Amino acid sequence: MGNKDLPSAGETPELKGADFFFWTGLFAPKGTPALIVNKLNLAFAEVLKEQKVKSRFAELGVKISDPANPQAFGAFVAQSSAQYEQLVKQSNAPRN
Repeated sequence: MGNKDLPSAGETPELKGADFFFWTGLFAPKGTPALIVNKLNLAFAEVLKEQKVKSRFAELGVKISDPANPQAFGAFVAQSSAQYEQLVKQSNAPRN
């Protein structure tokens, strides 16, 4: 499967140093009170500790990382977005 003549992202010089992986997180609308965000974060962390949830994610091949606090997750999202923005700029791809 795949085209052997087409380099992978890791083999593409323009993408050197890029960190590609898939992740997901829980988001709330901008302006959601910190008390609510923290309560959701704690509840989500508790669910991820449940053996049934951990087992199901393992069956799907999903690695569960320790949940970050909302501020750390926000910083991660900002850093990830900046990385992809830089890659798009470097690619000189046309924008609509």
